Amino acid sequence: MKIWIRHAITGLALATAGMAQTLVPSQDAYFVPGNASNFGTATTITVGNSSSMGLVQFDLTQLPAGLTSAQIQKATFTLFLDHVGVGGSVHITAASGLTSWTELGLTGMNAPAPGADVAASVPVIAANTFIAVDATTAVQNWISTPSTNSGFMIQANGSTSVQFDSKENLNTSHPPTLTVVLASSGPAGPTGATGPAGPAGPQGATGPQGPIGPTGPMGATGATGATGATGATGPQGATGPQGPTGATGATGPAGGFTGTYTVGATRAIPLANGATVSGTSIVYFVSDGATVTLPAASTQGKNLILIDATLNFSSNGISIQRQGTDVIQDPNTNGTTTTAGPYGTINLMSSGDGHWFVMQ
Repeated sequence: MKIWIRHAITGLALATAGMAQTLVPSQDAYFVPGNASNFGTATTITVGNSSSMGLVQFDLTQLPAGLTSAQIQKATFTLFLDHVGVGGSVHITAASGLTSWTELGLTGMNAPAPGADVAASVPVIAANTFIAVDATTAVQNWISTPSTNSGFMIQANGSTSVQFDSKENLNTSHPPTLTVVLASSGPAGPTGATGPAGPAGPQGATGPQGPIGPTGPMGATGATGATGATGATGPQGATGPQGPTGATGATGPAGGFTGTYTVGATRAIPLANGATVSGTSIVYFVSDGATVTLPAASTQGKNLILIDATLNFSSNGISIQRQGTDVIQDPNTNGTTTTAGPYGTINLMSSGDGHWFVMQ
């Protein structure tokens, strides 16, 4: 950091002629935090009065195209101290967070924030003097990342209150400046001859194991080995689901019977559809007006056959009396099931061996 008198700037320009480029601001202004007023056309950059802060931005595209940060040997930010209200020091930083601010749009409501330090404590004592600080790092960063160039921010330390010339000040005509010293770069020289190879260095430590390579092709099939011993029988598997029911076979010929039958005889009983029901049969020979009393529930599952005693199928008015829990099914009447009590009167008038029931 240096403090120069007004005429020192001439010596700087001569010393850096041919190697440096001096830029004037693309825009400068000051603002009061929290205040919506704009001071972009003011002839001074007021710092410290009512906590005001200054902003100065330079257009770095005026530097040679293709410039890299490594080619910035030095950058110097210079201000002209126009007036000192309360002497002290100022803090200069790179502004942060708002690269698109404008002189006529800047207020204390939309100003950028302080960023990285450029100079933390710059004395501002005597008016009409130049204040110069090293800004090399800030400019190198802006060359590397142009989108971060929000300019320089100037803040008062303590009760300091001063004013610097803005670019609009035509009385003294000492606007802020940014002088950039560039590294000279001549044409590349020819490539030198290759030197002799040096001796081999010691073998380095073994590196980590590389990834497993792809699987190689399958080899030829080997000879068949000897048959091993038969293993133990495994547990029986679960029973499979039941298969579908087979088709119903053809109906067999209708049965019949001849001769004389007595009570308790066993016989295959013909059904109305021609099939038969086998089991113990209870046979009664009946005549007109006969009453047949069933032998209670002990006959469950047996067949009851009523046969005309005269064998001429003309016995009529025969009554069946059921007892207790007797239940009969009469296939002759489409299988109607009846429960205890008188069954009713039947006539043996049709052809066949007789009238029969199934005891339930």
